[in-house]
Amino acid sequence: NTPLSVDMLLSYLEHLHRDDIVDIIHKAQECDEEARQVFISYQWDSQDEVSLLRDQLEKAGFTCWMDIGQMGGGDHLYARIDEGIRNAKVVVACVSPKYVASHHCHKEMGLADLLRKPILPIMYERVPWPPQGAMALVFASLCYIDMKGVGGHGGSGIHADLQSKYQEIIQRISNFASPLSQPPAE
Repeated sequence: NTPLSVDMLLSYLEHLHRDDIVDIIHKAQECDEEARQVFISYQWDSQDEVSLLRDQLEKAGFTCWMDIGQMGGGDHLYARIDEGIRNAKVVVACVSPKYVASHHCHKEMGLADLLRKPILPIMYERVPWPPQGAMALVFASLCYIDMKGVGGHGGSGIHADLQSKYQEIIQRISNFASPLSQPPAE
């Protein structure tokens, strides 16, 4: 029951015109509680800041995939990342100089782009925009949200506080996914 085997099975069933079985499999996939709405792509050095973002998104009612808490002993890292990106409604790219240099982050963004997933870049540390190299092909047409408040393309402007930036991110994600639960009243 790996994503690859399910995709292959679906392909064969479609070829055999067994739409009834394809529909059953698709409905089962929709009910899969493991699927997360937001895939968070980041480089390990920014893990603490990115965990704060994940917490804000989850408080807003979105389910998030981040390689902390989603992986267990014996899991195949690349298979789980592939599954997380494929099932996500939106991919958040937490950009920093180490992120744009990371081979693994390149792979994640390449897959997200290939699958035509909406990508929301969030600038955690300043890099030239678009960054040079393979990420330029993915990011060139995208606007980013600058978490440090010094310029950038974020709609909340350069003087926005951190909470305003989180709200902007939540609003952007809401364009692609609906919160599964209502945030608690404060």
